[in-house]
Amino acid sequence: MQAHSDFHALSSGIADIIAAVSPSLFQVVGRRGGTAVVTTHPGRAVTATHVVGPRERVHLRPVGAAGHVDLIEAELIGRDRATDLALLKLAVPVAVAPTWADDETLRVGELALALGRPGSGVASALGQIARLGGPWWTPHGAPIDRYIDVDGRLPDGYSGGPLVRADGTLLGMNTHAHLPGGAVLPTRTVLRIAEALEAHGRVRRGQLGVTVQPGTVRAADQTWSGLLVTDVRADGPAASAGVQTGDLLLEVDGRATTHPVHLLGALTGRVDQPTAIRVLRGGAAVELMATPTEAPSSVSESPAAEESNCATASRWLRASCRRGS
Repeated sequence: MQAHSDFHALSSGIADIIAAVSPSLFQVVGRRGGTAVVTTHPGRAVTATHVVGPRERVHLRPVGAAGHVDLIEAELIGRDRATDLALLKLAVPVAVAPTWADDETLRVGELALALGRPGSGVASALGQIARLGGPWWTPHGAPIDRYIDVDGRLPDGYSGGPLVRADGTLLGMNTHAHLPGGAVLPTRTVLRIAEALEAHGRVRRGQLGVTVQPGTVRAADQTWSGLLVTDVRADGPAASAGVQTGDLLLEVDGRATTHPVHLLGALTGRVDQPTAIRVLRGGAAVELMATPTEAPSSVSESPAAEESNCATASRWLRASCRRGS
């Protein structure tokens, strides 16, 4: 009887969590379909960029609604293709925003719920935290604050929906982008990108005006790994800082740069800010200071922005690991 009671309590607890979070979820109506979830602001919601596409206005279906007469309109504030996150302004704010929690105390083995609105009702998938890791980078070089791996594959229609902890708090946003089987953008990443989109309509990513490729140099009885500078734009920030062709770029803003995506990640949020650069030149490390400018071909855009060329840049990264920053 005790086992039966415990199982019933677990089942009821899961159902209670879903019921509590459901009012914060919307079905994104359109060809792709997907989910949107309210942020810490009751008048804002996030979803996956690939779900909304190029649209400036998005129609959402709230919980309990079925027909088109119950749809609400949302304005696209901005989208960031590098992280696959878009920010929406709700025409009708929800009564209470959900609680987004940090993942500092999250442990492997904890149960978690992926929630989505693939159809007219809320759907859930129960899983467990299979693995935790440090920061990682998307194929476009966007830094994600923490790696959270949930066992099982993210079901269709769940992109843009939340990952929910056993206490009912939101751990992040799920997306089918970036990784096979789905990925989790943790709370810190979601709120950071949403804040940038609210302020600028895009995420401002920096550039140094260099072309680089991974390289290794043996000097002073030591092996150095970094990014070999193959070209320096004459009027760029790197040239002004004294970076030269042939330098091995070791660190930017204190972060090791052994792959082009590391460079892209280090320059995110550094536009117009003096940034420390460490290069290897002539067998010795040299410290420089550069002020990155905003990259013109940003994968983060407001609705009025032109289509970017970063899909091409991403192909360069995959094909040859060579990229102008």
